[in-house]
Amino acid sequence: TSARPPSRIVGERIAGWLGVAPAVGRAATRHHAIAALKDAHILHIQGHATFNRADPLRSKLILSDAALTAADIVGLGDVDASAVVLGSCEGAAVHMGPGDEPMGLSTALLMAGARSVIAPLWPVDEDDAAAFMEAFYRHLLSSPHRSLAEAVRHAQLTLRSHPRYASPYSWAAYMLHGDAWLR
Repeated sequence: TSARPPSRIVGERIAGWLGVAPAVGRAATRHHAIAALKDAHILHIQGHATFNRADPLRSKLILSDAALTAADIVGLGDVDASAVVLGSCEGAAVHMGPGDEPMGLSTALLMAGARSVIAPLWPVDEDDAAAFMEAFYRHLLSSPHRSLAEAVRHAQLTLRSHPRYASPYSWAAYMLHGDAWLR
């Protein structure tokens, strides 16, 4: 029997902390992600994403049955999540051409109505991502202030202080876009 990947273990743990059933494996469908974007207070997606520099609206979250592109997300227009947390490579990467607005998955989520997006700018190691997410949620859910900015900072400082994660590549990728407070 093969060991479960760190991202799946952390994803299941986060779902427990948030009091929701995790959608893992085949259950992590495009339909489920769209429904969650419209209904969840905090939506955590721990998986794969790709950034398309040539056409940022074609950047996508890769789900079990199909991709969900930035263009698809913008088209939803009724995302109601207070926070969308992407444990997905390049989820915060954006491209800005001359005269353009920055565009990528994080921008698409904000344009569709999400109040905040936390995501990495570059491809992240799975173990590093799992450690960041665990530190982020532990702080966010235990703090009376519910500051997303403070939780990101705390997770970055926590990883940075550990020899295994001391390299900025391990902790500096994560960015908060949008509202700094979980409402």
